[in-house]
Amino acid sequence: MRGMRIILLAALVLLVMDSRISHGATWTSARRLTFTAGSSACPYVAVNGLNVYAVWYDDTSGGYEIYFKRSIDGGITWPASQRLTFSPRDACVPAIAVSGTSLYVVWVEGSDTAYTDDVYFKKSTDGGATWQATQRLTYSTDSSYPDMDLALDVSGSNVYVVWYDDPTGSQEIYFRKSTNGGVTWQAAQRLTFVSGWSWKPVVVADGSSIHVVWAGDGILYKKSTNGGASWTAARWINALGAGPCLAVDSSGSLHVASYGWPGGGESEVYYQKSSNAGVTWTAARRLTWTAAATWLPDITFDSSGNIYLVWGDYTAGSGEIYFRRSPDAGATWQATQRLTFNGGNSNYPNIAANSSTVFVFWNDDTPGNCEIYFKRSIGGSI
Repeated sequence: MRGMRIILLAALVLLVMDSRISHGATWTSARRLTFTAGSSACPYVAVNGLNVYAVWYDDTSGGYEIYFKRSIDGGITWPASQRLTFSPRDACVPAIAVSGTSLYVVWVEGSDTAYTDDVYFKKSTDGGATWQATQRLTYSTDSSYPDMDLALDVSGSNVYVVWYDDPTGSQEIYFRKSTNGGVTWQAAQRLTFVSGWSWKPVVVADGSSIHVVWAGDGILYKKSTNGGASWTAARWINALGAGPCLAVDSSGSLHVASYGWPGGGESEVYYQKSSNAGVTWTAARRLTWTAAATWLPDITFDSSGNIYLVWGDYTAGSGEIYFRRSPDAGATWQATQRLTFNGGNSNYPNIAANSSTVFVFWNDDTPGNCEIYFKRSIGGSI
């Protein structure tokens, strides 16, 4: 299956301060969660109190399948992994969301021979102990470009899924909604109508408002204030970004991170914010200054106004995971911390937080094949 595909500071002194690396002592050591004969990749994590839930895909069975693991004590212990899919096609790029004791997982299934990808959905109402039957959400007829990327979010019993596909000949963003926890689904909506590529969509919900960002010729944004019945026009919020990630904090502010290429050099991580539900946005602020490419940021927050950001970087000569924290909802950022020091490449970081702990997951090929690792913050502060 083809591979599945988020303002410069004025003074040099500030640049140096923002660029320095802090090894820190506020994290557990990296912990390996999978021990498989195949490759485990692209973890995605959701947190609800002390319950930590992770999904990823693995090809040990011969094709890619979706796996799930949970901890009910804040990441201290982890029971055995559960296999969620038994598909004749490859199942990849899962995402997970949590609401109370209900878990929602979406993923993509496709193959190199059929040249179509489709979105699938699965739900648990008991925190992952048992799972309902798989639902297929799309029936793609496209045969020219089978790759998809997708995301989901949950607000009460409303479940929102976004993905990209190109059945019309141009790659576009699509949206689908359930108002009863995934029992039934409304018809899919096409959100973009452009001649170029639209990809890497992300969706977050805040009450009846739904916010979507994606990559095109930069980072684009649109929203609905009535649960997806109608949408604003798409608009650019960042002219140079790619691979966006998005979070809405407890105050309703939106936080976007992406990576872009300043002046034709290596890619760097950028951050921007909207404090008025997406009406206006700050200029993109550059958060990294590295000698090698940075990519695939992920962002989250806690109830105390902390914003947490992770990304991958090849500055050390191998893929490593880095972290920054803003203690004041994105106004200022503390020094960069390097989180991984393994012999291989650490990639595809994903981050989540509860009120006292930050959890970072990634895949790492140090063992000779990709495995899932994680670490968590210690002591209630970073």
